[in-house]
Amino acid sequence: MRRSMCVLMLVLSVPMSVQGQIVVNDLVITAGVAGEDYSGNLPSVALAVVDSTQDASAAVGEFSGRLDATYFFDQTRRLSLTVDVGLRQFAATGFKIRDYAPREWAGSVEAAYSQTLSSWGSLVVYGGFKGRAVNDRPPMPLFLQPGYNQYNGGVTLGLGVGVVRFDVGVHGQIDSYASLKLLPQLDLLDRESAGIEVGVEVAQPSRNWRLRLFGAFEGSRYPRQPSFDAEDPFRRDNTIRTGARWTYVGSVIAAIGVEGTLNRSNSARPEYNAVSLRGELTAPLPWDMSITLITAVTGKDYLLETEFARLVPGEEADNASVAYITLARPLAPNLDARLRFGWTRAETDIGDSYYERYGVTFLFDFRPHL
Repeated sequence: MRRSMCVLMLVLSVPMSVQGQIVVNDLVITAGVAGEDYSGNLPSVALAVVDSTQDASAAVGEFSGRLDATYFFDQTRRLSLTVDVGLRQFAATGFKIRDYAPREWAGSVEAAYSQTLSSWGSLVVYGGFKGRAVNDRPPMPLFLQPGYNQYNGGVTLGLGVGVVRFDVGVHGQIDSYASLKLLPQLDLLDRESAGIEVGVEVAQPSRNWRLRLFGAFEGSRYPRQPSFDAEDPFRRDNTIRTGARWTYVGSVIAAIGVEGTLNRSNSARPEYNAVSLRGELTAPLPWDMSITLITAVTGKDYLLETEFARLVPGEEADNASVAYITLARPLAPNLDARLRFGWTRAETDIGDSYYERYGVTFLFDFRPHL
């Protein structure tokens, strides 16, 4: 739902004089290298061979491409397309039995059709696919999500009254892990979900800020994961989220948000409460440089402590604590360089089992269309 609102804001901000044309909003090719250190001595539900260690490190090379384009049918209707593909190659050391060389492929395709409804509202219909594959997946603490395919779609309706805007949306999603013959446990994480989100946003254009409040409900079912209840044999979750986000766009760009999550289930293992605080800041620096700070602090409490609470794709990232500092500078009209320092503390695919990652990444962003 948050993604659909970002798409809505993007397409409504593009001038209407380009109707009947395809506009490339962004085309970027990124390449870089990184050094990362991982700590923790944790198990993983998805590994058949135990070779965990207290500390591991990795050198990483990465290459990715992203295309963001919009086709304008006329002044009220448009179609947006985003394609994102990437490859990361690791050379990992520090394990007891052998060194690992995991290779991670990831890609996504997202399309959104939007239409302005008179002067009072707008409609967005979106859908997408996300996939990932990992070869030679290492043991903990070098945690990489296992491969999975994700299909999603939804509809969002926005209504504006003066400086106040209301939105309501429904969405559905299917997550399917790419289970291997030696790792059938991954099938337990397959999930089907549907939900609704309602929000209200107050904007003050003269002061460059806006505030959005939202509430959401999502129901999920796991057709392969038992609940240990004979009358209701497969796991079903109900999740409630609520939060607020304040954004300022001026000489600097800043955002502060808070979000609370309650997850309840017919299986007691994955029931939890979580609260997350997030802050973002982008500001210019001397010598044509810029700095971006991103921080998130999350507290999570399981109602029943157990090492078998399994998470779904992306949920460990949603409940992570992170800190990133990125320094960026243009080297040419179509070439930028970025230096990024990062820290992450997040769950593995076993609930309440955490790992930490420290990393330094150097990246080049090339935009051939500029």
